[in-house]
This record gives sequence, structure tokens and C-alpha cells, in this order.
Amino acid sequence: MKVLDIKIDPLSLSEAKNTFRAYIIGEKSHLIATVNSEFVVKCQTDSEFKTVLNSKYDLNFADAYGLIWGLWLTTLWKPKIKYIREIFVSIQWLILLLLYPLTPLLSKKVIPARISGSDFIWEMCKIAAREKKSIFLLGNKFGLDPSGVEKVSLELQTKIYDLKIAGTISATPEKSDEQAIIEAIQKSGADIVFVGFGAPAQEKWLARNLHKTGAKVGVGLGGTFDFISGAQTRAPKWIRMIGFEWLFRLIQHPKRISRQLALPKFAIMILIDRLKS
Repeated sequence: MKVLDIKIDPLSLSEAKNTFRAYIIGEKSHLIATVNSEFVVKCQTDSEFKTVLNSKYDLNFADAYGLIWGLWLTTLWKPKIKYIREIFVSIQWLILLLLYPLTPLLSKKVIPARISGSDFIWEMCKIAAREKKSIFLLGNKFGLDPSGVEKVSLELQTKIYDLKIAGTISATPEKSDEQAIIEAIQKSGADIVFVGFGAPAQEKWLARNLHKTGAKVGVGLGGTFDFISGAQTRAPKWIRMIGFEWLFRLIQHPKRISRQLALPKFAIMILIDRLKS
């Protein structure tokens, strides 16, 4: 499936877990992205990011209900006659925008599940532990908690029996840091690399460098490290279920407003795209 020309893989949770397992026990290297509406908006003005997601990544999970809402709308019928289409699509868009909290129920046949990086990291770690595969954690030196990657390592290993963290490092996505990071991952012998630089830096970094590290799978996990380390409080489950985690995070960090404006911008982009023939 595509939304605003960005590839999304609408998998169920079981399909996602099975695919991840196949990747880590296979011979080839694979890239996984956890995509939200902010990614899609950025891709409209960042051609490199768009190319990376569409051409380099094997799996692009739908990581947010805003994105799922937009994906679902792209599958709905619309009239072919221009003026009728414009009226119909505009009314449809407004009604479904008001029904946004029901997105998980209304869109389930088209997009089976939201695969959130903050939730799926635990599934990936459980699978890695069962398959005796090790993980390298690459954190953001200038993130909310520069030492957070060590806390993430401790938390994951405390909660998941037999999980092996091969190594951790806090760095930047700058090219001047790349060789040192690559060498650290190579030396660790890690099978999987989790990167918490934030988008689009982490996706671009993995696309450039995963094949140099010797690891089989690379996953960009954005703010997931912040949630696990305690640097940021995650929204309660009921808020996440109705698609308002973005609002919870905005209240916590008002400076994020420029980033959170991506959601209404995304909704408007979907409307404009739907109005086209």
C-alpha cells in the first residue's frame, strides 16, 4: 500500500513477528522502519528520505493511527466526475476526521494492526532471545537523556530473560561519527541494530551503514529509547487506543508543537490528494 507515495506494509502483529524472525535467522540484511504521519510529511520535501523508505527499506510498519487513518481513506471509493467528487470527498473527509478516535475499529480490515516501535521492540527482543541473537543499541548523544541507552539496555535485559545486548553507544548521525560506530558494532558481533536518532536521521544512517556492520537487521526506533529509559512518559494505553498519543506528548513537551503540526498537515494533504482524479 502507499499513502502520499510512501510505501507502507499493512501487516498483522503475528505477520510482523514472523517476518522479523525470518529476517534475523536469514542470510541477507534487512531494514525496518516504524512510520508515522510525520515521516510522510517530511518525505514530501525530502526526496532522499522518500527514496530511502521506498527503495531501501524492506518493511515500513504503520506506527501511528493518524497514518492508518490516511491509509484507510486512500482505499475508499470516490466518484469520477470532478464536481461530484470534490463535494463527496470533502464531506467524507470531514465526517471521518470527526470519527478519528474510531480509526482502530473502522480500518481493521484494511490495516490489521498498528505496529508501534515502542511496543514492538519488546516482541523483537523476545524473538531475539529465543533465537540466541544479540542486539546493539545506538542512542542519540544529544537526545533527552544522553546516557539513556545504558538504561534501555538494563531495562530490556531485566525484563527479557536470556536477552543479549552486544553493545551500546551514544553518538550522532553525523558522517564524522560513522566509522567509529561501525567498528563498535562490528566488534560486538551484533545480529540486530536498534537506532534511536529520530527520523529521518536514523533511517538514512541505517540505509548507508547497516551492510557495513555485519548485522542482519536494522530498525529505527525514534523516541522508543526515551520511553524505556524514563526520559519521557508514554501516554496511557486508552489515550493511545483513540489516537491521541501525539496530544499527550505535546502537553508534556510544548516545544514539540512544530513537529506535531505534521498531523493536521498530513490530514490536509490526504484531502488534497483525494480530490485529485
